[in-house]
Parts: sequence; structure tokens; C-alpha cells
Amino acid sequence: MRWLFILVGALFTVVVLASGAVAAANSLGRVTETQPLAFGSAVRTVVVRVDTGSVHVHGGAEDVSGTRTVDRAMQEPAIDERVEGDTLHLDGHCTAFAIAWCSVSYDLDVPTGTRLDIESRTGRVTVDNSSGDVHAFTGAGQIELTDVRGPLRVETGAGTIRADHLASRTVDASAGAGSVRLQFSAPPDLVKARAGTGSVDVELPADGTSYLVMDTEDGSPPKISVPTDPHSTHVIDASSGTGAARVHHP
Repeated sequence: MRWLFILVGALFTVVVLASGAVAAANSLGRVTETQPLAFGSAVRTVVVRVDTGSVHVHGGAEDVSGTRTVDRAMQEPAIDERVEGDTLHLDGHCTAFAIAWCSVSYDLDVPTGTRLDIESRTGRVTVDNSSGDVHAFTGAGQIELTDVRGPLRVETGAGTIRADHLASRTVDASAGAGSVRLQFSAPPDLVKARAGTGSVDVELPADGTSYLVMDTEDGSPPKISVPTDPHSTHVIDASSGTGAARVHHP
């Protein structure tokens, strides 16, 4: 049996040394490349999928354009950029060995009403000046939103969610390990804000609107300092597993 442990140990050592050698070689040839992008005015939906990298989207443009920034070493990431109908797909993926020295990031200007579907396994996501549907996910990273007015669904496994000047009617925001802060400039119809480990803060405009604030079965009940009405059609569901939850005016 001893020979089996020796063999396993030897194989593990070879894998570790090979990985270290690849990482060292990669680091010696590290470069950053930025390329301009232009996709015209026919795009209505943008779908982004990256392994490691940030995604920044700015509304207010007449067509879809921007830049792609690749940070790489010896191994090239796999990039696929295509338009299918009125949907733009942007994909950037790195191999397992290259991921320590590989990222693909996008900085995009889009028309305000463009639908956005963004996923980054590791990286920051920001969206500003958007009236279309927005879905944003990051496995580990921060999500920042400003002046978003369409239906909103955002999730981070480890990171914070911060949204300012929201006018979305429906919002679903979830952070596994991190805080959630939503600041509204107009009264929403339905808000679900959850944090597994971290605080939840929902700030609503002081315009006299009453809300139905849901009780929570998990964690502590939210601290409420807004007008409430059990028959209100404006529903707030805010909860945190281990942190404080607040629903309040400015």
C-alpha cells in the first residue's frame, strides 16, 4: 500500500510544479491590449459572459460601441463576439492554467433602453442610465448601479450591491456574502433584497407612499421607518441572515 501513497504524492508534486512553471512563464509575457468595438444601432439586447474581468455599461448612446480590454500572458483567451438577430453576444473565457494571468473586460456604450444580461465569474459589474431590463451576476465582485429604471435582477456570490437613484418598479437583489444597499428616487412596486452575510439597506423616497413590509422567517426582522399599510400594492421584502436590515426614508 505504501507504493500507492508514494505514487499519488509524486503525481501531485508533478501537477503542482507544472502549474507553477506555467504561471511563472505566463507572468513573464504579460500584456494588456485594448481594442475598440462597434456593433451599430440594430442591437436591442446585449449578453455578456466572462470568466474573469469587469463589465461596465453606460446608457445614452445612439448605437452599441465600446472597448474590450484583455489582460493576458502567454495563453490567449477564447473570445467570441457575434450578433444574432437583434442580440449581441460577448464571450471571453480563459483556460484553467491561464486564469491567474488572464481577464477579458468590456466597457460599453449602449442606447438607454437596451436589455442587459451580464455574468462575470470574478469581476466588477457597473450599469448606469438604463431603462431596459437588467440582469447582472458576479460570482465574486461588486455590482454598482446608477439611474436604472427598468426591471432589475442582480446577484453576487461574494461582494456588495449598491444602487443609487433607482426608479425600477421591480427589483430583486441578492448577496451571498456582502451587503445590499438600494436607494430609490421613485416608489417601487416590489423589492426583494437579501443578504446571507451582511446588511440590507432600502431607502425609499419620502413622498407619502405607504408600503407593505414583509415579515421574514430568516434572520432578524427589518427596522422600519416608512409608512406601512397591510393592503399596499408597494411590497418590500428585505432580510439578512446575520446582519441588520433597514427600510427607511432619507
